[in-house]
Amino acid sequence: MAKYFTDLSAWRELLAGDFNRGYLSGVLLVLAVVLVMLVLRLVLSFLFRNRRVRSMVVPAADGEVMISRNAVVAAVESMLADFPALMVDSLKIYRCRRQYSLLLHCRFQVDGTGAFPDVAQKMKEAVFTGMRERFGVENLRKIRIVLTDLEGKDLAKTEPAVSVSMPVSTPGMPSDQL
Repeated sequence: MAKYFTDLSAWRELLAGDFNRGYLSGVLLVLAVVLVMLVLRLVLSFLFRNRRVRSMVVPAADGEVMISRNAVVAAVESMLADFPALMVDSLKIYRCRRQYSLLLHCRFQVDGTGAFPDVAQKMKEAVFTGMRERFGVENLRKIRIVLTDLEGKDLAKTEPAVSVSMPVSTPGMPSDQL
């Protein structure tokens, strides 16, 4: 079989008809398009990847100022004093090109202060303005909040409102064998 494809006359015989040449051209075109798409995807994913970083770099007149993750955590926690329903468990900083984003894992206390989306939106606005005012961070692009847990007195375990005590039976099988 290997000799068949290394022999030049075998290739001539294989490409003798118009149908075979067209079919092979189509297969090669599809393979080329798939290869170009894979290379394009790799290049774009390399250019636009989000990298987790330990600090934020703020340009200054005479160089750069680096703000550590611990300083950002302390600032966000002080900003959350206005939002007692939200507790931040972890904070991660990501960078894509020169833009930063924050990922906050939060717990939400259900105590009637409002719905989670409303409180989260107000907290995002407070963090955006606080980071701009305190550190001069102008390139904070977005803040993502992940709700990890709910807390509060409304979430106490209660018995279900409807209890079903009727056994389910299948046709042809008595209910005592279930």
